[in-house]
Amino acid sequence: AGAKRRISVQWWRRSPAASGTSLIATLPALRKTAAEYPDADVMAYLDDIVLCAAPGALAAVVGTLIDALAVTGLTPNPAKCVLMTAAAADAPAPIILGGRDVPHATGNAVVKTLGAAVVADNSSPSAWLLARVQRQAPFFAALCSGSLPLRVAFLLLRASGLPREDFLVRTHDAADIAPAAAWFDERVAGVLAFVL
Repeated sequence: AGAKRRISVQWWRRSPAASGTSLIATLPALRKTAAEYPDADVMAYLDDIVLCAAPGALAAVVGTLIDALAVTGLTPNPAKCVLMTAAAADAPAPIILGGRDVPHATGNAVVKTLGAAVVADNSSPSAWLLARVQRQAPFFAALCSGSLPLRVAFLLLRASGLPREDFLVRTHDAADIAPAAAWFDERVAGVLAFVL
């Protein structure tokens, strides 16, 4: 009964499908995998699948999921898969998808899982979150550049800027997001001072 390991799998459909059908198509595969491995956690959201399993079981869980997905015409995209364990010593035998070893994240490596930052060793993702939010600096600079009508700058802030931070605030611990939120709030106050 060791700690569970995670693998984050993003998959793609071989043939085009209408929006929303891919996740529905995966439900039988997810249910089959969860039923065969009741001690594993099988989670999905949009185009992400996350599997958490005990040492020694992960490769079998992944194999079952891949076989079950193949029936629906789905296959994992190896370029978007990652294996995560708290320590390198916990790493299982390599998992190979599409002829490629799945990369292995350990220690304080951050893996974006279901849209949120997850750190292999459970340390804080604060630095990663701050860097992620600071990538919006050109957006805030453009809003305050005077090149847009004031109402457009305000609408862009409301429609594009605020929802990004809102998602991060909802999916991360308050202590982890605090530095990023402080940076973001300063930029929002700057835009509001410029617009008003």
